[in-house]
Amino acid sequence: MNKQPPVGGLLNVYKPRGWSSFHIVALLRRLTGIKRIGHAGTLDPFAEGVLPILIGRSTRLLSYMDDDLKHYRVILVPGADTATQDIVGEVLRVREADEAWIGALSENDYAAVRRSLAAMTGTSEQMVPLYSAVKVDGRPLYDYARQGIEPPRRPSRMITVERAELATAFRAEDPGIGLSDTQLQAIEDLLAAEAPGQQRGEFGRLDLEPAEGLPRPAMALVIDFSVSKGTYIRTLCAKLGEEWNTGAYAYRLQRLEAGNMKSTDAALPEELSGARDEAAEEGEPSFAPWLAPWWRGADGAVSGLPMLELEDQEAIRLTHGQRLSLKAAEPRLAELLPAIEAAQDQPAMTAGACLAGRLIGTVRLERNQSDHVIVTTERMIATREDLQC
Repeated sequence: MNKQPPVGGLLNVYKPRGWSSFHIVALLRRLTGIKRIGHAGTLDPFAEGVLPILIGRSTRLLSYMDDDLKHYRVILVPGADTATQDIVGEVLRVREADEAWIGALSENDYAAVRRSLAAMTGTSEQMVPLYSAVKVDGRPLYDYARQGIEPPRRPSRMITVERAELATAFRAEDPGIGLSDTQLQAIEDLLAAEAPGQQRGEFGRLDLEPAEGLPRPAMALVIDFSVSKGTYIRTLCAKLGEEWNTGAYAYRLQRLEAGNMKSTDAALPEELSGARDEAAEEGEPSFAPWLAPWWRGADGAVSGLPMLELEDQEAIRLTHGQRLSLKAAEPRLAELLPAIEAAQDQPAMTAGACLAGRLIGTVRLERNQSDHVIVTTERMIATREDLQC
């Protein structure tokens, strides 16, 4: 790790509740003195968990990380709807807790819940919630919502739910009283078990108090989701509440994994700040080995891509924007050819480009009629000077 690494790399940061994703970026800019920092997969202030951070030229790879499958744990509470589909939004409807609907959801080991989750898997269209940062006519949807204005249109997107499983559930002994303090603490303990060192970090300054009028939960369902990019978990919760005619909202939300990054391996903001303060006392530069315990190479951003190993001059040509023509019979292409051929209905397929095992960028591969594979640059993170060829 150099003082100012041009190629950069990847950090796995655990974003606590009450922080925005940008707050984490701003913190790292201040700690490292580097401005070129970005994050993949925005987490709402209400949510917590894995927030992948890219530093330096590696920010060019952000879109690949967005494509990674995300794994979440949500605590869904039936019995109410809120404007934001989570615990902090204005309460829109409350369904009185009674044994009828609670019993219907929980009988036969929550069979009705499991059926609903099984039916939710697959690809479908999801309406973007009003309280989101998606822009319509240059304004984020939450701006329309806060001013009570109906946006000109509501965007939707295709999402894929790969997995939706009930992990465990909590049911109040007396629905009129709600879950006990012990049960609510058990929920927090479940989340802590998936945090680094079982520590969830210091909450940020954003107000996350439960909405006024929101009753104490009479039931809480712990659900694990694996979903494609752009999926709103709180909207999935609201959809389940609509199906059950109970209403439902996200009480807690935790991102467990993003690509190959896990919540238990992440760095807490206070750990990063503490390591930087200690390094400053010893006179180390802003970007130095104090970050090493959490530092990963840029290749972590494209872990889902196949890799093409290059020779020195080939790498140099690619950094200059030139294309390569490789014989399809080359041994290094043997594992890539099936994927290239499977992508024939697409213009080309994407792969990582490596020199001596080090990622230098991404390339597009296409097999032509003369039995060659044409390699063109897509997003390069290294220059010739970086390669030291």
